[in-house]
Amino acid sequence: MENLAWSRRLSKGYQWPFHAARLQDRGSSLIDIAVHGEIAEGRRVFVDFTRNPTPSASMKPFRIADLPEEPRRYLERSGAVQNTPYERLRHMNPQSIEIFAEHGVDLREPLEPAARAQHCNGGLMGGPWWESNIRHLFPVGELAGTHGVRPGGSALNSGQVGAIRAAQYIANVYRNPPLHEAATEDWRAIVDTHMTGAFPVSRTPAGRWGRPEELVGALRLLASEASSFINGQVITVDGGLLAVM
Repeated sequence: MENLAWSRRLSKGYQWPFHAARLQDRGSSLIDIAVHGEIAEGRRVFVDFTRNPTPSASMKPFRIADLPEEPRRYLERSGAVQNTPYERLRHMNPQSIEIFAEHGVDLREPLEPAARAQHCNGGLMGGPWWESNIRHLFPVGELAGTHGVRPGGSALNSGQVGAIRAAQYIANVYRNPPLHEAATEDWRAIVDTHMTGAFPVSRTPAGRWGRPEELVGALRLLASEASSFINGQVITVDGGLLAVM
């Protein structure tokens, strides 16, 4: 039983999306529940990469050799049998340590996690039709936080359903006019950088900025049966700008 407990904790490393099925039999998603519960009570939670899991009174000290076959073989085949989680991470994925360090985070110090940090979506919240809390912005995909909380299916299906629902909503709610002037002004403020103005227009073969309604053709294609055999393609609607960049 104690081997099973160690296995569940280690499995969290690659079972990062919350999953209802992983709440059963001491599954790894119980860690999400535990972290959320502590934070909800006003307490702080930290991850310590310099120490192995601390055993309870009825458990033996942590040893890789005592793990069940699946996690033990995974660590052994990867050569990740060092003494601490930090040392094992440095062996398997040193780039992750470097990325944290570039942002001023030393993983040898306690790290405060968040239950939904895996999405890193900047605080966007999506509705049932995939429109976010920024009006007229439809973050279809993991940016909306849907891939990590679904009870099953696939990321591909999630994105496809989101794209269809977003297209249906846009066609029925914003069709007259497709995007009103307020939306246009919102987007002008968002993209008001050194790349706006005359420079991109002068480089675009079409010689002008695109209009929001000119996205409709590509959206209808991708949301229809006509695109059922189109996979792994990027349809760029940019007046030919990328072709000459």
